[in-house]
Amino acid sequence: MIMLKRFSVKDLMTKDNKTSDILYFIGVIAITHVLWKILITGDEYGHQVAFAGKDMTDVFYKISLFTADISWRTLHYIFGLDFKLNGVEIVMRENNSVIIIWACSAVKQIYMLICLILFYPNVGWKKKVLYTLFGAFILELFNIMRIDIVIYGCYIDKNNYDFLHKTTQYGFYVVMFLLWILWIEKIIPEKKSHKDTKDTKAT
Repeated sequence: MIMLKRFSVKDLMTKDNKTSDILYFIGVIAITHVLWKILITGDEYGHQVAFAGKDMTDVFYKISLFTADISWRTLHYIFGLDFKLNGVEIVMRENNSVIIIWACSAVKQIYMLICLILFYPNVGWKKKVLYTLFGAFILELFNIMRIDIVIYGCYIDKNNYDFLHKTTQYGFYVVMFLLWILWIEKIIPEKKSHKDTKDTKAT
């Protein structure tokens, strides 16, 4: 008689660590991206946004205000650039400004990271929560740096916008992957050590 074993994420994560960790990363990123597209709807060039049909414009607008303020402060106080802040708009010169909309926040990437870490099996919740907070801070830091690069590039030549905007967006996934590598290689190595000890005893 052929016995069919029920598939589980836990079983997958204990068979081949490197392969399963990569598959897990790709799978969670793909699923969370699809869910985001389904649940989040809004004007890609404005501030109107809804979650599962519920208007969330006010919440996302406050996030945009916070992001614009931090970006302006870094450009002004750290890099000494005399730009003006008008709500969510950073004005470099007349007819040359950048508006920080809801899609410019790191909310999507932070949500993806939360799912990556919190659904990872066989790791304590305290470690998951602490690393999620750390990862969210790093992603927010990268986002501010990304926005600053785009703004400064537009300050030099406004035609740089499309190239810099797209390029730095892809950088998000590089940062997320590096955070993932740090998680599986440095933060939770005792999980793999524990498995190796069990296998040795069984032998």
